[in-house]
Amino acid sequence: MARRNKEAKKLCDRKSALIRENAHLDGIIEELLISVSEKRNIKNGQIMPDTGKIMRNHARNRQLAEIVKRQHNEISVLKQEVERLRKKTFPALLKVQR
Repeated sequence: MARRNKEAKKLCDRKSALIRENAHLDGIIEELLISVSEKRNIKNGQIMPDTGKIMRNHARNRQLAEIVKRQHNEISVLKQEVERLRKKTFPALLKVQR
């Protein structure tokens, strides 16, 4: 019985991971479809007057999103480091707070 519960939990975890991965891949597919559509329009000469500006904005937004992701990761690492140092420096206070 316990083995089945463990297997069921593993399957649920795997299912959740696959759902997240599929959602991520759907986002990538959507970006790629937009990119293909834009390239097709450029190739066919159906370029809007502000296409250059739109493409620059898109590229800038992508760069900013990457920066945000990196900074978020850096902040989480720094928070962990602060917590580790706090535990190391003030171990007696941690016992009092609990």
